[in-house]
Amino acid sequence: MYAVLGKKSGKQLFEKHLKQPVLKPGWSFSKMLGFFLAGLLVFPPYGLMLVGVGLALYFHSDPAYFACAGLLALGWYLQSPILQRPHGVVTREQAPVLYGVLDQIARLQNTRIDHLAVQENFNASFLRVEGWHGKAVVALGYPLMSILTPEEKVAVMAHEVAHSANGDALRSGLVGMALGTLQKWTIIWYRLNLPIEPLIWHGQLILLCFHRDSQRAEYLADDLAAAVAGSEAMVSALKKLHFAPNFHSILRAAADSSNTMHFYRAFQQHIRHVPDSELRRIERAGLLEGSRVDDSHPPTVYRIQRLNTHFKPSALQLTPEQTAAIDRELQTLEADLQGFALAAWRDVMSR
Repeated sequence: MYAVLGKKSGKQLFEKHLKQPVLKPGWSFSKMLGFFLAGLLVFPPYGLMLVGVGLALYFHSDPAYFACAGLLALGWYLQSPILQRPHGVVTREQAPVLYGVLDQIARLQNTRIDHLAVQENFNASFLRVEGWHGKAVVALGYPLMSILTPEEKVAVMAHEVAHSANGDALRSGLVGMALGTLQKWTIIWYRLNLPIEPLIWHGQLILLCFHRDSQRAEYLADDLAAAVAGSEAMVSALKKLHFAPNFHSILRAAADSSNTMHFYRAFQQHIRHVPDSELRRIERAGLLEGSRVDDSHPPTVYRIQRLNTHFKPSALQLTPEQTAAIDRELQTLEADLQGFALAAWRDVMSR
């Protein structure tokens, strides 16, 4: 659904935003409808708990007390967030310089970041966890960070922090709770042999309502990141996202081999020695109109064209000491992350 919708509306949205030097968060009918549909999932559990309390207070009988306990338990189960924290969260004591740079970026963007996670996958992301308002978490993939220049590292971190600053609806606490509640309802209905298709359609409709806003949020996050790291660094970081297949090839080879080696370092070595012709091929592939990080993102070529059209200088640069310290902080996590990556890959392949 995302892919079909992206092809139909992506270019129209790009052409509209290309002419706008400054993007700001806004409201639309589809966005309001998405929040309404999310509310239909989030608020009923509280209603169940209120009904339970009302039954107990009104009837003062053992059946009413049992019903109250059951409704309170069901409501609490449905409203409690599924995701407390992502894996790979590191403390400020473990990575003081990384946290310091994230805090600098957050101040420039008038927001805050609560947690940093360093993960084994080739990606970077932002999410909110732990309920209504949600704790802001930036997750950085170690293999991606390991091949970025200092300027590109700032650009990637600034892009993810920007999702906290720009009010990205799809990453809001309300929508996160709604999708978590929907997942729990689906489990209950499945165990009761009830049809789960209506629940799946409800979830798809929520995502559909936020699709256009989600793509717009990526352009806005690019803008905010470019204002911190500079447009040039943001563009070059976007191009490196398309090295994901190279990483997965090396990971697959390591997982299939009895000698797992230091495959992160093998990947870094591979990137350093990629022939110019292969670099150009990967860059051309990344600039194809249909090429994107995933279906919630606009095509990379659109994002790069907008960044180049509205060029911004860098406002934050890492010192050599900060760069060296960040590399050391990441490298201390390498062995554990390598184990997680191999275990996750082998688990997927064994299914």
